[in-house]
Amino acid sequence: MSGQNHEFIKVWADGLMEEITPAISVTMDITTNINETKAETTSYPYPNPATNLLTVPLRKSVNGSMKIKLFDLNGKLVLSEIKSVQNEPLQLNVASIANGNYLLKLSFSDGSSDVFKVSVNK
Repeated sequence: MSGQNHEFIKVWADGLMEEITPAISVTMDITTNINETKAETTSYPYPNPATNLLTVPLRKSVNGSMKIKLFDLNGKLVLSEIKSVQNEPLQLNVASIANGNYLLKLSFSDGSSDVFKVSVNK
């Protein structure tokens, strides 16, 4: 190994001499282009099962128009509405919806969406 300078530490242990290479500690600061997002607390529709009125708490960051779609478990669209939201819970009238289990999809103007499983039982 010509041209390389190696340093050893000589240690006496139990009457024997050993050569130990010192450890090297390296600290690296690496920048990545990963954007971290803060998770928001998820709230769920209530009461579930609903009888007449379903209340859906919304994320604090959503405002503007919202598409509401309610699908039965066979994928059939049962309800479709467009509403405007302003940081308040959504009130959805389900009095005319038949008893059963449904998927409620909320699509917001910022391109995000939430899906909830809800039940109607009168």
